[in-house]
Amino acid sequence: MKIKIYNILLIVGIIAVVIFYFGPVFWTILISLKPEEEVYSLNLPSKIIVDRYYKVFTSGKFIPTFLNSVKVAFITTPLLVLLASPASYTIARFKDFKGRSGVFTLFLVMMLLPHVAIAGYIYTMLSELGLYDTIPGLIITYSGLFTPFAVWILTSYFRGIPKEIEEAALVDGASRLSIFSKVIIPLSLPGIAVTAILCFIIIWSEFLIAYTITLTYNARPVTIGTLLFVGLYELQWSEVATAALIATLPVLIIAFLTSKYIVKGLTAAVIRA
Repeated sequence: MKIKIYNILLIVGIIAVVIFYFGPVFWTILISLKPEEEVYSLNLPSKIIVDRYYKVFTSGKFIPTFLNSVKVAFITTPLLVLLASPASYTIARFKDFKGRSGVFTLFLVMMLLPHVAIAGYIYTMLSELGLYDTIPGLIITYSGLFTPFAVWILTSYFRGIPKEIEEAALVDGASRLSIFSKVIIPLSLPGIAVTAILCFIIIWSEFLIAYTITLTYNARPVTIGTLLFVGLYELQWSEVATAALIATLPVLIIAFLTSKYIVKGLTAAVIRA
């Protein structure tokens, strides 16, 4: 009897989680396909409007915002991996570095710090440097904001690599730099790949900081491109929903195709740590 109750509660819990996460997505899809006059109706659409996707995607300023996100995500992601890899290796291996624990703790604090708390400072700094409302400004900001996250993941992988491999390489006369580039990096490619995928998803989905440090659609990413369809006196919910789905599509595709590897990678990181 207890097992049956447990199974029922488990099924109810799973259904609740599915509704919680996929309900808004399903409802957004419905709104994007409905005629504008039926947006506030709880019924299924009387007719499906598919050409709205083409209309939204080819609208004047939406494509530039989409391309801005592509540029920022594809440039920042490898930059994050490049910055985080040596930092993570140093934290994981150099125990004689006295500030190692303090630096790692600082990275964790920076990772947990709410972006809204530092948005104003970032705005002021970029304005002083002449990088406000620019693609380079976004890239530099995201590199600073998300490096702690990449360091946190990669450190777990580097800690899990047997030290005997490095010791053998040192005996053979290899330098630390050679060991890092020719031994550690190849062994950590699964972790680096997972880190890159997660960083790409986070960068693509970020809204608050991008909204704060950009002004025109020459630099604004696609997450802010959805605001193009918010008017001064009216709100076209169907077009907003369509734009949101188009903006989310690359992330959904990447998450769906790589979910198995992300789970394996994160599990391996936890076990190794």
